[in-house]
Amino acid sequence: MLRLASLYLFLAFITLAYAADFNHCHQEVKKSYKFSQGSHYYHTTYGWLVHSKKPVKDFAFSEPLLGLYLLKKDKLPKLKILNRYPNDVASISFEAKLPNRLLNEGLGIDRLARLKYKSFEGAGIFGACCTLRGINTLEGVVTSDYILRFIRDKKRFASAGVRFKIMNGKIVVAAINPFFASNPFKVGDEILYFDGYKLSLETLTKRILFSTVGSKHFFRVKRKGKMVKVAIFFKERLGGAILADTYLEHYGFQFNPNLEIVSVRKNSIVGKLGLLPGDRLTSINNISVKNDEDIRALLSQGIQKETMRLLLERKGLQFNIYLPSNIMLTL
Repeated sequence: MLRLASLYLFLAFITLAYAADFNHCHQEVKKSYKFSQGSHYYHTTYGWLVHSKKPVKDFAFSEPLLGLYLLKKDKLPKLKILNRYPNDVASISFEAKLPNRLLNEGLGIDRLARLKYKSFEGAGIFGACCTLRGINTLEGVVTSDYILRFIRDKKRFASAGVRFKIMNGKIVVAAINPFFASNPFKVGDEILYFDGYKLSLETLTKRILFSTVGSKHFFRVKRKGKMVKVAIFFKERLGGAILADTYLEHYGFQFNPNLEIVSVRKNSIVGKLGLLPGDRLTSINNISVKNDEDIRALLSQGIQKETMRLLLERKGLQFNIYLPSNIMLTL
């Protein structure tokens, strides 16, 4: 009984300590946080870290996949960022402090980490000692390892031109990017080794994402019962996380999960067609698409014609655009 009582007191002390720490953190965040025009600003040791679904002006660096922007430093107190996954965290902004738990680390930017309890868009996720561990989005939590790659290393995420899934306990290729030059994979390939290592899907996904764009890597796959060695140069990842992952990004536009255009790159193929943010994609070659998974499945089958017909909708009006199907993303 004495031991149980001691354990109970110890746990109660830890709980109170965490609560007190988060109360202190709430006060610290108030000094280093602001909300402006739908964007959340957190002043860190690297400068202002901004989460926004809309473009932010005068940024030093940006990562559209995460909705993050980096602005110059200020004289305000600075929040530290720590790359660690604690169970007990709190969603903190100027208005509120909400105790929470980080349930998992996610599956790269294909499936972001999740909180146990709902929190609001743009909330900073803080751990002990008031260290920033992530930013909450509607699609999940952008954890600190991805934030630090953006804010500290200023490197883009890499892609092997495929998306994976687990089938019967095995990692297999679920979809292939048809615009990825010299893509050596085939749908259904079982991934055995990556650069000589046998990895879990979570580790494999992160290893690819955090590789250097343009670097060469080797896979060993099982294809129709035979072992095949695959060599590939990684290229920049253009979709995923808070954005849709359609493969169509190579043409110069990006979509949200509802397949509405959120940005159009100037001087790109689609940039010259008059497309606007808010235009929504509804079909490709007369085949209806409702999400990015529909598009990846369709494009993975290959485009037999020289042009693709995309049907879009703007304020209730529909119109077609035609894109060449043989565009390739090269180094």
